[in-house]
Amino acid sequence: MSTAAVIGRNILSNWAGFASQIVITFLLTPYIVNSLGNTYYGIWALVISLTGYYGLLDLGFSAGLTQYVSRYYAKRDFERLNETVSTGFVVLAACAGALLVGTVVLALLANRVFEIPAHAAHDVQLAILIVGGGVAIQFLFFPYSAVFPATQRFDISNAIGIGTRLLFALSVWLALDQGYGLVGVSVASAASGLVDYLIRLLVSYRLVPTLRVRPRLANMARGWELAHFGIWNIVIAGSVRLISYTSAIIIALFLPAAAITPFALASNLSEYFMRIFVPIGQVFFPVFTEHDARGDEKAIRVLFLNGTRLLAVLALPAGLLAYWLSDEFFALWIGEAAKRGEFPSAAGLFSVLILASVVSAVQRVSYQVLLGTRRMRILAVCFIIEGVANLLLSVGLVRPFGLYGVAFGTILPALIIEGVVFPLLICRLYSIRFREYLLKVLGPAVLITLVLYPMLYAIGSISRPATWTGLVLDGGAAAVIVGVLIFNLGMSTEERQRFVWKPISSLRRRCRTGAN
Repeated sequence: MSTAAVIGRNILSNWAGFASQIVITFLLTPYIVNSLGNTYYGIWALVISLTGYYGLLDLGFSAGLTQYVSRYYAKRDFERLNETVSTGFVVLAACAGALLVGTVVLALLANRVFEIPAHAAHDVQLAILIVGGGVAIQFLFFPYSAVFPATQRFDISNAIGIGTRLLFALSVWLALDQGYGLVGVSVASAASGLVDYLIRLLVSYRLVPTLRVRPRLANMARGWELAHFGIWNIVIAGSVRLISYTSAIIIALFLPAAAITPFALASNLSEYFMRIFVPIGQVFFPVFTEHDARGDEKAIRVLFLNGTRLLAVLALPAGLLAYWLSDEFFALWIGEAAKRGEFPSAAGLFSVLILASVVSAVQRVSYQVLLGTRRMRILAVCFIIEGVANLLLSVGLVRPFGLYGVAFGTILPALIIEGVVFPLLICRLYSIRFREYLLKVLGPAVLITLVLYPMLYAIGSISRPATWTGLVLDGGAAAVIVGVLIFNLGMSTEERQRFVWKPISSLRRRCRTGAN
């Protein structure tokens, strides 16, 4: 298949995988919130935040595996590929052992550090042990997962993910229906994750029949490669987790556990919005790696500009649309839990956090450029600054401004680092004039958003939906308007011909052939 065809297939399969996650989350979250209650759901969000930091203990070797397995597979150097996978397996096995010990320590200390109600203390310890233990065991299987991006078979990877997400949803429903509460949800999460990795292990040998994972193949040369790449990646991963998981921990330190719930709902939804665009960014990583291995900077430059423009014309108007529908969506989705009570509403917090998600979504290709070309230090420094600024601002603003203080502590560093610094750096690295970036990449997206806003305002002034049917109709009408604006203002004549008219003509020919 051509590069464009592979990228297209992978983007579509990534979107299918993400769509399944969105649907499952959409249907399952209200059930979990109403079954557990605000306090226990807040504790569950805290457990996820704490165990989210576990990924740091792989010392960056998982990212190094993805990088070097992709490189050696592209060169068809299967000897070094097997040495790399085997070395990663040995190192991650040691990390898994350390992680199991850390999980026990964390479970013992959690009730002393955070404001956990006495009646929930035992369940919190069990949840940490189960979820943390499951993550530790999954470390052993990650080397096999690196095969999927290396072979650019995101479609198979997503098919596995969809199946195990459905298993997770079914398991959670059964656990809560039988009254197992927080502990039952934890077991469902750990078990479905292990099943996912076991399936990936089996499939990886079908994708690369020459794959061999043997401890005797591990060696220092491959270890130093992984470590060199991993040093900066661990800094990046730590900074990203500081950004993603710090909020719930800060809230738990300064406010009651129930305060985590509206922030977690808003934060999770804004995160899911950003992750709509992750499937586009992900598929560029192996392509940038391949171009970098060949020294083709021109191809990298063109791909960066076109990919970022695509993300911008999608993310900016979509963010405005999400903001416009947020109040009604949360009211219908969560019900009573969405209303403002002792703490700010989830919809109000979402209207702030969505700004950071839009900026992050637009820069997904920028991250892949730096990762694929092994410029880890630049990426690490930027994320360190953003993560530390996020932490300091959130801690400083939580007491005077409560949950809104934590929200503003999240978005301000993102707007500066990801919205300004990242594009400046990429433009400098690849000799792109920043004015060209602003006009050709961001210009169409800003124009579409400015035209869209008064249209949405006009629709909202007529009526606001009070039912799911009304919300879907309003959202659908707005989506059609967005599509028309993107077609006319966000695409060139060549792109309209290639991505719209040509596929339509091809579909018509197939229909005529089938009719005959």
